[in-house]
Amino acid sequence: MASKSLPIPSPPGFPIIGNVYHIDPQAPAKSTYSLAEVYGPIFRFFSFGGSAVVITSQNLAAEVFRHHRFCKCVFGVFNQLRQGVNDGLLTADHIHDENWGIAHRILAPGLSARSVHLMFDKMFAVLQPWILESAQRGDIIAEATELFTSISLNMVVSCLMETQSFSSDPHNMDLFSKSMIGFLKGSVERTGRPAFLNLIPTPANIRFWRDIRNLRLTAETILEERLNNKIEKDDLLDRMIKEKCAKTNKTMAKKSVIDNILTFVIAGHETTSSTLSFLFYYLLKHPNTYAEAQREIDTIIGPRKITQQDLPKLSYLTACIRETLRLSPPIPAISLKSVQINDTSNSISLGDEGYQLYQNEPIIVLLSRLHRDTSVFGDDSDLFVPERMLGDNFKKLPSTAWKPFGHGIRQCLGRQFAWQELLLISSVLLQCFDLELQDKCIPLEVKQTLGAALVWTRLWGVAQAPRGVAEAPPVQFLLDTTTVSNVVTDTRKAHHQLSHLLSTHYGDHVNTVPYRCGTLVFANVFCSYLILLSRQGKVRLAKWFTTLSPKEKAKIIKDVTQLVLSRRTRMCNFLEYKGIPAGTVIDWTPLIRSPDSKIVYRRYASLFFIAGCASTDNELITLEVVHRYVEQMDKYYGNVCELDIIFNFQKAYFILDELLLAGEMQESSKKNVLRCISQQDSLEDMEFLPLREFEDVTSALNFDTVDCHVVGGCDLYTTKAAGADRKLYKNIEQSLESQYESLLRLSASLSPPNASDAAASLNLSRSSPFGPLSEHSSRRTFAYLIATLNASHPDYDFSHILRPTDFRRERSLKKVMNTIDTTLFNLKPRLTSDRTPPSPTTTTAPYAPDATPTWGPRMWRIIDEQMSLKECAIYSYSPEEDPSDADDGAIWSLNYFFFNKNRKRVCYIFLRGISILSHSPPDGTETPVGKRTVDDGYLTPDLGARKRARYWLGERSGFRNKGPYSHDEAMQMQERRESVDEYDSYVLSDEDFRSRSGSKGTVRAMSEEIADAMEV
Repeated sequence: MASKSLPIPSPPGFPIIGNVYHIDPQAPAKSTYSLAEVYGPIFRFFSFGGSAVVITSQNLAAEVFRHHRFCKCVFGVFNQLRQGVNDGLLTADHIHDENWGIAHRILAPGLSARSVHLMFDKMFAVLQPWILESAQRGDIIAEATELFTSISLNMVVSCLMETQSFSSDPHNMDLFSKSMIGFLKGSVERTGRPAFLNLIPTPANIRFWRDIRNLRLTAETILEERLNNKIEKDDLLDRMIKEKCAKTNKTMAKKSVIDNILTFVIAGHETTSSTLSFLFYYLLKHPNTYAEAQREIDTIIGPRKITQQDLPKLSYLTACIRETLRLSPPIPAISLKSVQINDTSNSISLGDEGYQLYQNEPIIVLLSRLHRDTSVFGDDSDLFVPERMLGDNFKKLPSTAWKPFGHGIRQCLGRQFAWQELLLISSVLLQCFDLELQDKCIPLEVKQTLGAALVWTRLWGVAQAPRGVAEAPPVQFLLDTTTVSNVVTDTRKAHHQLSHLLSTHYGDHVNTVPYRCGTLVFANVFCSYLILLSRQGKVRLAKWFTTLSPKEKAKIIKDVTQLVLSRRTRMCNFLEYKGIPAGTVIDWTPLIRSPDSKIVYRRYASLFFIAGCASTDNELITLEVVHRYVEQMDKYYGNVCELDIIFNFQKAYFILDELLLAGEMQESSKKNVLRCISQQDSLEDMEFLPLREFEDVTSALNFDTVDCHVVGGCDLYTTKAAGADRKLYKNIEQSLESQYESLLRLSASLSPPNASDAAASLNLSRSSPFGPLSEHSSRRTFAYLIATLNASHPDYDFSHILRPTDFRRERSLKKVMNTIDTTLFNLKPRLTSDRTPPSPTTTTAPYAPDATPTWGPRMWRIIDEQMSLKECAIYSYSPEEDPSDADDGAIWSLNYFFFNKNRKRVCYIFLRGISILSHSPPDGTETPVGKRTVDDGYLTPDLGARKRARYWLGERSGFRNKGPYSHDEAMQMQERRESVDEYDSYVLSDEDFRSRSGSKGTVRAMSEEIADAMEV
């Protein structure tokens, strides 16, 4: 702390009102910026008896950000926003507020980088219909702020709450949108008025409270719909309703859920639209920068659909967004306050100059000036220079030099979502359109809402034209995998847009269109049914995309057969058909309720491919869909013929399902369709080695005990057949690799001080039992185990469930053998000895020892002959939730994989204990243990669950002193002891042999009877 003390300068003011006349109530941020230019790095202004200190220099801001004497302060427009959203994440007064803490801990995982990456498809789906409509309209003039506000609002609502209830179209606003804009404008206006004036029921105040009521009623309606319909959706709203706080074990209160719904909708779209408006203004004002950003898009993405993995590669566009956030941050200031350290002083000293701050006095760090500090950014700090934010230049910046997302624990929780949103929207616009300012002479004007500098409507426009087909088609990114129908609310309108786009830009002949443009046309094709008919009138395949009764389907097949077979070869392939019953509701468009429809057919060899469509649809497009289906089957089968479809009809249905979904074009790329089918085949073709010896091994793993059924298996697979078709493994490898790289890059792009920390936290090799996941061999091993589980349990798909952390590398073969041996030895039922008192139920017990093979050294020799166990890498599988265990009601399980890389084989041994409570014996008889009690005059015999409970509790000496074992049991135990020693000598190393312990092994879980005995 400095020994000297300087007074904080302040503009001259008037009594009582202070410096109110210096602040423009319509743009308080701009007025404060003007005062900072006059009064320097720190000044104080007064208003109606209160005061606040404004800081604009890096040195003072660094002390405020880093010192524990300063914390978050709700000030200015945020204080008015509290009237509507209360203790939301943005407006909560303090981090110790219980509602803020619960909401923050619940919502933070839902907005992590991994979760946001999964929202990419939803974001793109919101953006897609607007791109289609704009491309169809050609050269247009769009209001930038209206455009970006509409897109960002729909994107926030659709991704975080999965509802289309809102609309921000300024020409057709619903009640929510009007109330939201009124609430934001009212908050800014009320900030510049004395507090007592806000209590007077003036028309402005009445409108303000009415807008708040409408907003909260709408949010409450959304919440009630979700609660009443019990819709299971993995989104942020679902987390608010169901998740519990890890610290307090409480769920969010209903009022808190409504507060945060409004917080995300209001703050999430307003700041993003502001940043996008400024971004394109700066780009269009600097043509060379605009050209460089567009050149990067063309180089990295080109004429294809953008993917989430492309975003971290757009380094120059990222630098442009960072520079925009520097010059025009969406939140122009960070509000803090000084907290009282002791009671002896009423002020706090700040900086080397010793500026004195009052206790609890608001401190405003003006970001629009802080980001232009010449000591950090040089003399050209007011210029738009993206190169200063590239690579190492950005990393070298001080930690307090760039704070567009806030500071500390109260920084923006949705920054990952906003960053992905900014990159996606800007990259798609640069890819598909050539933009220019409508009038380059009109100066930029700014209005303020939510405390953010926002380009308001009708102040500047963007002339928008689709880019030429030779460079990049205006809708090229739709060509590969995305379906317009998933996101366009009015599918009929989108269909007309595509038809008009086709006839306007590419002519009336589909076959003359270049391949990439022709694929665009497929994006919105509608079929009501598809029928494959032989020349003899036999139906080989029939797929219906409408809801029809069997009688109606039979009538259509009969009529279509007669119409098509009666036509000559050279006749037109399009027919008018009135056979669909009037009043039938077609799922893909509710507008088709008349009996008018069309038949589009084409003959290939001995088969007629017949498709039904609406009378208003384009027949050529439907015909191209049929032809694409034939090409897909010919590519898969290889010179497909009618017999291929007859004997492998299920594959024909699979291909059609990949191609069409609900009658609409799902996938136009033949490569992608065949990849999906090949992935299904790879699961079926994982070659199982049916060795007779392994049947004995499997039999030894299946038996019944007193309290559970033990179900097990020993499956042997070879990876050679699956390795020939590498697509399943390649997909898993690419998924892990892209996840690792994108998380690392995206996290490092947000803030300079977080870059190194993010890189360290994303070192996936620490949690991978297969080694560093950045290595090809580690990812392939993980893929082999997933494929093995899929093949062993065909009713489940583990590809999207399991993670590398669900497996564990077993370092000792000896321990694994001991675990399996000991588990089976203690579970296997024994012959009843003379220690067991006579009972009339013993002869009727359903769990008598069976004649199945007994687990022993011979089983290990069988496995070793095929696997060479000494060369195997051993993995255990223990996920948090095993779907197969849940269905079977298993109370414990063991899962081991023995992977021999040299022999390209995987041996999968699994054991499950299924409780008799969920799987009772068929005859319903009681077990001996269940009938015996202490009242019978003797203790319950040491059989079944009680015996194992006493064994695991440590009472092992009693087992040896109870009495002699039967002859068969004694021989069995002797054979086992000799076999373990013998097997250790030729399988285990000397080091493992010396480290061998006498542990009996463990069982993962146990029955309720054992749990009661252990007082769990």
